Amino acid sequence: MKRDTSYHHGELRVALLEVALMSLDRDGSLPSWRALARACGVSQTAPYRHFANHDALQAALATACFERLTASILAATGHARAPRERLTAGLRAYLEFGRQHPSWYALIFERKPPSDAARSGAAAYDTLIAGVTACGVDDPPQVAFALWCALHGLTALTARGLTAPVAPARDDAAIEAVIAMCLAHVEAHRK
Repeated sequence: MKRDTSYHHGELRVALLEVALMSLDRDGSLPSWRALARACGVSQTAPYRHFANHDALQAALATACFERLTASILAATGHARAPRERLTAGLRAYLEFGRQHPSWYALIFERKPPSDAARSGAAAYDTLIAGVTACGVDDPPQVAFALWCALHGLTALTARGLTAPVAPARDDAAIEAVIAMCLAHVEAHRK
């Protein structure tokens, strides 16, 4: 593999994160330091200039995953006009993110995130609170938490490959049912 000298001009951190995210998405696990360095065309020690250890890499990856989750929610809700329509689009985007990137989803929710990742996670959660608030509910944080519990439950189960025991091919029906429950919960708590 040809070495890319642009990494030596401040882009190596971004390249390391991208390679690790692709590997995590493709293989379900993080690459070794050696594989990460080899994929970026740099020496084995070069990643240590940007990440002290695997935990530091995982923290940076969790931040990146939360940022991508937030971006996908904002992209999905950007064209919707009515608050309920925006909320529905955001709920779908959240579920789709977990379905498309189960390893990323597991990385950000399987253990307590470090403070940087937690701030990025809060930004993602704020999109839910904003969506619920725009629907005119009493106590938006409480309603948002109930919705997130339902979304997270379904997303975590499908990310682990666990589906309904009777009809495993009906993931889409489960998604629609959870979204309908969330919207009914919002409706029940409107002012």
